[in-house]
Amino acid sequence: NTDLPWICAYMEIEPDGVADGHGGEAVMRDGKVVGSTASVAYGPTVGKILAFAYIKPEAAAPGTALEVVIHGAPRAAKVLGEPAYDPQSLLPRTDTTKEAAE
Repeated sequence: NTDLPWICAYMEIEPDGVADGHGGEAVMRDGKVVGSTASVAYGPTVGKILAFAYIKPEAAAPGTALEVVIHGAPRAAKVLGEPAYDPQSLLPRTDTTKEAAE
């Protein structure tokens, strides 16, 4: 429904290995702010930062390329249309790997 001012979108953000963000980061498209993150967490099994963000409907279609500004630096981001997961378990959780090694 494009009558809504904001849509809650699920997205992935490229990590830098230092800062993941914490919510409230600007979401950009073509150099313009189109929303902000609401919830941000690193997903170790997928190697990406996963977030929910409130963004303008025209920027919310799955596959839309965006940027999220974390600590003043823009990061590549993309709206997801389905859950991020690792179906072949190629990136096991670190706590599971630790337990298996003990």
